[in-house]
Amino acid sequence: MVAAACAGRLIISKTLRATMTVFNLATAEVDAATVHRIATGQMLAREGGLIAPPTRPVIATPFKWREPATIPRRPWIYGAHFIRKELSGTFAPGGTGKSSLALVEGLAMVSGRSLLGELPGREKYRVWYVNAEDDYEELERRVSAAMMHYKLTPEDIGDRLLIDSADSDVFTFAKEERDGVNIVSATSEMVIANIEHFEIDVVILDPFVSFHSIDGNSNRHIQPLVTEFKKIATQTNVAFEIVAHTRKGSGKELTQDDAMGAAALVNKTRSTRVLNAMTPDEAVKAGLAPRDCESIFRVTNPKHNLTAGGAGAKWRRMISVDLHNGGFGNGGSMLDFSDSVGVATEWRWPDAESLAGAITPEQLQAIKLALRCLIGRESDRSPHWAGNYVADAMGIDRADKTQRPKVRRLLEGLIAAGHLKVEEGEHPTGRRDCNYIITA
Repeated sequence: MVAAACAGRLIISKTLRATMTVFNLATAEVDAATVHRIATGQMLAREGGLIAPPTRPVIATPFKWREPATIPRRPWIYGAHFIRKELSGTFAPGGTGKSSLALVEGLAMVSGRSLLGELPGREKYRVWYVNAEDDYEELERRVSAAMMHYKLTPEDIGDRLLIDSADSDVFTFAKEERDGVNIVSATSEMVIANIEHFEIDVVILDPFVSFHSIDGNSNRHIQPLVTEFKKIATQTNVAFEIVAHTRKGSGKELTQDDAMGAAALVNKTRSTRVLNAMTPDEAVKAGLAPRDCESIFRVTNPKHNLTAGGAGAKWRRMISVDLHNGGFGNGGSMLDFSDSVGVATEWRWPDAESLAGAITPEQLQAIKLALRCLIGRESDRSPHWAGNYVADAMGIDRADKTQRPKVRRLLEGLIAAGHLKVEEGEHPTGRRDCNYIITA
């Protein structure tokens, strides 16, 4: 009960008392039914009259236990990121590969195939990808290149992938006006109508900045816009993904706090991913040439409100796919080169054993010979570190400290593969024992 009639007056709860005055029942004709409606929050009592409350009353709900196994599963669609009735966001600097990632994930969802090492949910989904930066022909190139690389046929995707190049006027969800932010209801209604007509499961808007004309740095302005996106997701039961830019990283690790614009954008998302390009140091540790890091990026989920500790890092690599649309075959000349298009692919961080697997039999023989004849310490601080002999056999400059992580992992891989082993022995000084690496 939020109110009760007593001694000719209406007794109002403390919560309601702050927003209304006591209505004097003795001065007006009020029947019992009206008193009941007031008492149950269906009407508010004010001095001089009765009015309906501006919002429906909140009635606290007692918790009732039910067997956990009977609680419906969270409606994940793909990769512990896309989930029905929720907003998700992917943030990255320009040129990282976020648009290609979004398209390949879309193709995975519509085809039901594991293109990036992750299977979609229990069905093939319908995905609407809207890009406000590229024209439709460029989007065709990107989708076609991805389909060529993953060997997808038109039958694999059917009519489940919907692609549009957004017109800035038609797809503007919010505008700046003199009296504040105006949510363009016509745009929301148009999007909802398409979702319902085509039975869409996932909506992807890329990039976020192109779908509004408001101050992107103002939480007060961005909040109503992302609230509108959330409302659309809830009403239509879709997973609603926004792709957005980060500030320039200047060589530092990017986090969700580096998302361009107001914090309200990140705060409203259930799942937030950040893409970081591989660093030269990471490339060396992975056994790659430093220049290879330009095409590889890491996907991390620093903010994941529905799983403990985030989803962990995943790696993706951009490769170039030739469309074979140049030359005479497309109305051109021999000098017309065909288009090459970047496609996001799965890339896995190599373990030590797989790195060591790249060592040739001749290199392995040289390493073992050195360790039979010379002292090989386990500690890389020793001038007799066993890794020096690995570096020599592999043609790596042992004086280059940037290569040490790679050599260390190669040594670990040789031990894990059973070619070498660690053995405790006496330190040359005789004062303590230390570990040596010898042939197995």
